[in-house]
Amino acid sequence: MTEPAAAESQQGHHEGAMFDQIRQMLALQRANAGIPPRASDPNIHVVGGAELASLLGSLPQHPPGEQISGNLSAGEPVMVDLHQVVQQLLAQAGTTSDGKKPALAEMDEDLINLVSMLFEFILDDYNLSAPVQVLISRLQIPILKVVIKDKSFFSKATHPARRLLNSLARAGIGWSESDEKTRDKLYEQIHAIVVRILNEFDGDVTLFETLGEEFEQFLARENRKSSLVEQRTRESERGRIKSQKAQETVDQLLQKKLARYKLQEPVRNILINGWSRVMFLAYLRDDVEHRWLQTVRVVDDLIWCLHPHQEDEERDQWVRVVPGLLKSLRAGLEEVSYNSSKLDEMMADLKHELTEAFRANALAEAMEDSPEPEPEEDIPTLIRLPSSANRSLRTPPSPNMWHRSMLLKSAIGWSSTWSTGPASAANCPPSLRKQTALFS
Repeated sequence: MTEPAAAESQQGHHEGAMFDQIRQMLALQRANAGIPPRASDPNIHVVGGAELASLLGSLPQHPPGEQISGNLSAGEPVMVDLHQVVQQLLAQAGTTSDGKKPALAEMDEDLINLVSMLFEFILDDYNLSAPVQVLISRLQIPILKVVIKDKSFFSKATHPARRLLNSLARAGIGWSESDEKTRDKLYEQIHAIVVRILNEFDGDVTLFETLGEEFEQFLARENRKSSLVEQRTRESERGRIKSQKAQETVDQLLQKKLARYKLQEPVRNILINGWSRVMFLAYLRDDVEHRWLQTVRVVDDLIWCLHPHQEDEERDQWVRVVPGLLKSLRAGLEEVSYNSSKLDEMMADLKHELTEAFRANALAEAMEDSPEPEPEEDIPTLIRLPSSANRSLRTPPSPNMWHRSMLLKSAIGWSSTWSTGPASAANCPPSLRKQTALFS
């Protein structure tokens, strides 16, 4: 005898002994309760064996009112009171010709109770999703018929019906319900097996053997055994942890940066509600796309461009940074479909904020470079300051003023709303023409 066969034989012997112990315990319980053996009662006709199997053969495979077509996993799993179902069959059979009342043999009654306990155990397993539980619950009456006809169901681990039931329950562990469950091959296979049992089982246990072999082949072919379930669980947990860390990192970084600078509400809204989504995805995909640091740099550049800069080198850098900054912001917000209907409006507001920041620097510089007004000359005014300042500029725009205006037009892509006097691109020095051409 081979080792697997010897192990199987030993397991079958062990389970047979266990089943005998259970029967003895139930018999002892009846004896302690003072219930006499039914065979000793002359007024009772004990129904068992082939007679009981024949009565169950007339029983539909499903409870009255249930359909065995379409989606069999709809609704909630329902426990069938198998003992009551059999009692109703006995009542329908009526008394015998000699007036004896039909009753179950104690052994058959024990088997019915064990079938009920088996399905209660399976359907109480929270690792089984509701659709799989519903499908398995529909096998209660077919399994009852098998057990009454072949009493080795509980004493033989290799019983075809028992193996199939165990395989269905084991394979369903970890399966999760989804909106597209009809496309899931495992679900389809379990559903198809249940339908075939309800439609084709006529008392021949070989049907369970055939279906069991097909199901085992399916599991091997699709590699959907417990190892795959565990792998999916681990991957799902890793993904959840990574997403949580990504969100926390983005939130902390933005809070830290925005707490240090006072920004206008339109800018804060874009960063907190829009650009944070771009950063979140970039963090998750950074091992492949390597864009996380770029999204952080966009935040730094935007904050830097919105604050004053007095040095010429910094202002020249401002002009170089702004076009690419605006392009990156728009591309990222479009990628995450952030407020697409109002994106143009939000970008226009952002350009306005950048323009105002640049204009404030230019006005300050113009005021510093302009000489005191000469009362005897009437020079056209370039920029009118508020009357409260008690000061006005009456000189032509300084070279630096004209230089900043031209760069602002090129960088932002807008026509300036403030006049630069008679200056034009034609009058621009060659070195400045070359610089502004970078942004046209």
